[in-house]
Amino acid sequence: YRNTSSNRVNNPNRLYAAATNLESIPFVPWVTTNTKSYQYVFYRCHRLKFLPDGFADPDKGWFTNPSNMQEAFRYCYNLQYLPPGMFGTDTWSACSSFYLTFSDCRQLRHIPYLPMRTGAGVDTRCDYIFHNCTSLRALPQGLSFERAKGDGIDRTFYNLQKVTDWSALYDNGVAVLDNFNHTSIDMTDAFYNWDQLEVFPYIGQFTTCTNAQRMFGSWAAIKKFDSQYTHLDLTNCTSMRQTFEGCNNIREIPEIKVRSLTNNNALYYTFNSCHQLEKIKFTGMIAGPGDGEYNRMFNNARSLTVIDGIDFSFAGETS
Repeated sequence: YRNTSSNRVNNPNRLYAAATNLESIPFVPWVTTNTKSYQYVFYRCHRLKFLPDGFADPDKGWFTNPSNMQEAFRYCYNLQYLPPGMFGTDTWSACSSFYLTFSDCRQLRHIPYLPMRTGAGVDTRCDYIFHNCTSLRALPQGLSFERAKGDGIDRTFYNLQKVTDWSALYDNGVAVLDNFNHTSIDMTDAFYNWDQLEVFPYIGQFTTCTNAQRMFGSWAAIKKFDSQYTHLDLTNCTSMRQTFEGCNNIREIPEIKVRSLTNNNALYYTFNSCHQLEKIKFTGMIAGPGDGEYNRMFNNARSLTVIDGIDFSFAGETS
């Protein structure tokens, strides 16, 4: 695409979408600087390896004030480089969706500063942003989930196997999980399938979590939680289905505070294959699975010696 500064693209939405064989962009088009959608703009550009530095040129106008970033880079399997400063540093005050923005960018190691909005409101979709970014080394600065909708951080950090720098999850010393406006946040698969750390970093409490399904599942290396976790607060959670399933090397889990785990199969496979775990302690449990099932809750937890505080009186006749 070629144009001039006096003939700017007014709607980049889907501009390069599904250009599955596109390998490079030799000319960076000018776009208007008004609020606009970038939804699907590079969606399914399977072979595209980099965006030229011209995308970070302020005069070109790219990403100056997005209203929507949904699936903007989804399925860019080979994307390796985004120019520094491409997203600027001015807060994107109008952007209401980051759903699946970088999902399946499997070769991308670095994402420039991402100026997400803060303040009052529960009006921004934040789930799946970095889903399956298996080569990412650090989360981009500028992140904020303060205004996240109830979709929460479902699969937001799913399969981030190489990230070791989590500093972006602190905003002026406030941990990300302690800084939601919404009181009911879905955390399904949020931290699933990590294998790069031995200690889960402190990023705040899980008080707002309503669904912890597979939240910590399939950890290959993590042995314990950071010492700041004196407990895990899941008192608003109604499902712990497969929460720690496949955490093969977890040695210690802090006391888990719960209340009403009332979803059907709420404790299905919860600690399945926690081979090294010796002790489990719940406090505060007042209700159990709606269907009475505790199916395989401790299956193959071969080192387990203590189960404390888990109320089995809610079990059905055949459970």
